[in-house]
Amino acid sequence: EIRKVSKEFTGSKNVVYPFLVFKTLAMRRAGFFVWNIILIMTIISSLSFATFAVNRNLPQNRLQLAFTLTLTGVTFRFVTNQQLPKISYLTRLDKYILYCMVFNYLVTAWHAIVTLISDDDTQADYDLYFFIGFAVFYALFHIFFYAISLKTRYFKVKEVHQKEKMYQEKAEKLFGESWKRRKNRVNRRERIAALPSTFSRF
Repeated sequence: EIRKVSKEFTGSKNVVYPFLVFKTLAMRRAGFFVWNIILIMTIISSLSFATFAVNRNLPQNRLQLAFTLTLTGVTFRFVTNQQLPKISYLTRLDKYILYCMVFNYLVTAWHAIVTLISDDDTQADYDLYFFIGFAVFYALFHIFFYAISLKTRYFKVKEVHQKEKMYQEKAEKLFGESWKRRKNRVNRRERIAALPSTFSRF
């Protein structure tokens, strides 16, 4: 894209310098983070429900399991920080990991609070209610999280395709038939590269 620098940037009232603006489109592939971070954190946080299978009369065992899962989540968080870019704001992935850690903390806190209820029947009822509440909250959050993520990605991909289409149209106007021939050659190379290799099975 060819533009002219305004006087504000040239530093001179009588001289105007031409310059070039280069634009590029890039999207991060989310597959690695989905399989190696989100899936693992989902498994770790969902195991918190298994602590309710332990007898309420053994709170020390419940708390031991809950603390183990919480510390596992914290350790995993430190490990994932080494693979993620150091930025000053929270990404959607960071928010998801923090949610899982907070969820494990809430389950752990409940196992400590339930011991304060003296009546056994009341304790059993509240324990069941909180189990159902945690399960509903956990399910609703994941539905909301995945819905927002898919919606955001859909519109992002749509925006990228629109900009790519505008770029192709502008390039065809500038270069004409030579650009179409070059585009066809590139498309053929991509189709050939996409073919399965004879030796890929080995």
